[in-house]
Amino acid sequence: MSTNIAGKRVLILQQRGWGVRIGHPLARRLAEIGAVLAAVTVKRATHRFTVEQRDVAYESVYPADDIKENPQNAGDLDSVSLAEICAELGIESVWPLAQASRNHVSSYRDRFYYGFRQNQSDSQIGDFIKGTFLHVRRCFDDFRPDILVLPNFAGLQHIIFSLMAEKRGVPACAAIDSKVRNVQIFARDHLARRSNYLDRLAELRNGATSSNIRRAEEYIAKNRERLSATSISTSMAKAFAGGNARDGNELDLVLEPRVGLLAYARALRMSVAESIAYLRSGRTEHFANLGVTNDFRPPRFIFRDHFMAVKYRRVAERYPYAKLDNIGKFVFLPLQVQPEATLNIQAPRFNNQIELARQVAMSLPGDHTLVVKDHPNMTWRHPPSYIDKIARTPNVKLVDFRLRAESILRRASVLVSPSSSTIAEAALLRVPCIQLGDLGTTAAYPNVTRHRDLSTLSKAILDVLATSVDSATYDADLNRCVAAAFDVGVESKYHKIWAGEISEEAASEDMKRFITAFVDEIDRLLGQTCVDAEACS
Repeated sequence: MSTNIAGKRVLILQQRGWGVRIGHPLARRLAEIGAVLAAVTVKRATHRFTVEQRDVAYESVYPADDIKENPQNAGDLDSVSLAEICAELGIESVWPLAQASRNHVSSYRDRFYYGFRQNQSDSQIGDFIKGTFLHVRRCFDDFRPDILVLPNFAGLQHIIFSLMAEKRGVPACAAIDSKVRNVQIFARDHLARRSNYLDRLAELRNGATSSNIRRAEEYIAKNRERLSATSISTSMAKAFAGGNARDGNELDLVLEPRVGLLAYARALRMSVAESIAYLRSGRTEHFANLGVTNDFRPPRFIFRDHFMAVKYRRVAERYPYAKLDNIGKFVFLPLQVQPEATLNIQAPRFNNQIELARQVAMSLPGDHTLVVKDHPNMTWRHPPSYIDKIARTPNVKLVDFRLRAESILRRASVLVSPSSSTIAEAALLRVPCIQLGDLGTTAAYPNVTRHRDLSTLSKAILDVLATSVDSATYDADLNRCVAAAFDVGVESKYHKIWAGEISEEAASEDMKRFITAFVDEIDRLLGQTCVDAEACS
């Protein structure tokens, strides 16, 4: 029963589909308990839904899209400098944060799926940072929240909200992936350095017991026998390949090419349908200063995207990849989806993956090569020249993207990754990992060594290779890592609900469980902040 929420001021970011499918039911529950709510809306359709609905009486609604289109809407941009923003947020530079705003630092007009040329000038990006900062500060100053609720930490606004909340002593809460299959946990900052998961893991490492240790042991044993990998099939694969798309879960070897010439006919059909929808819906999500984006694509870009996706995928399926069986000792670098939070927020200094592969390859011991595997969901999205540059880099072997990560991990000496679920998979298989990024969840695993300096990566790899691991000690700690997720996490089809991939009826029980868990975590955090805080008086 919630006891700390009534009368508390909750600021919730109602973002895109999350704001409608998850954020709204969550806000409704909080309102029923007696919370005072305000909302920050992201995407115009979500803003319209938020202001027109009648279930929740928000004290204030702050549309973020007004700032995205014109940062001047946030106030006098000359009233704050980038240096002052750094000082107030406690950071050294704003420019790593800017990487989180893909429509500003990357151009969707230039190429599907985003070109590497910046979409806006440095001064325009600087103005957007200032506008977002002033907008976030206004939300805190005007509404004075007791807690901040977010859908995730995936953009510039989320990061600034996270940093300002931390500086002001306001707890934040967002559901994130625990790296244990289908289990979500609740993080309190944009790098998940603070979460209910890490709190519980610390307790277990300090001697607490868990009723889920046996379940964790079974989960690890099952995955060591065969990883519970997610399917490499995407909605794009199913759409373009029709009934010929096959799930790769049960195959160690690559699949035969699945996208044939008929895919172009399907691309045409989908392009026509989406163009008609565009003409009917008008320019709702158009921002004059940003132009073409993933949310606003005039018909010629719709056609471009669908036909380029088929072309890229067909080339990727037919590329002359290196054979894994012909490679000796190697270090594994899996490529990540880009632009995405995994790189642009958790590891912005390592988000040039072509250069990252070159740097890692140069850092390997003399008898090792670097094996690189493209992310299956990116084979539709970047041109053949992208993977060709990586494949033609010294001491790099590009292997087929359809290979299961498991089959590569079982042979790898070390995994190097900025931040990804592959780190947790490597932990299950006792494969050592050098994590370049800052995600706190994966950094807690016993196979992980955190390292941020590419100039000293050679020594870090040698140190990891020379380190002997006691299996019993390692497994005991890995059990605690998995058990902690089961102890405090919530099991649900969270991402499918968010994406609208399952019906409201099918999601009903999962939604009840998830909303209850979210409310309980908000209640817990509010209770913690009021133990001896003067702000609670």
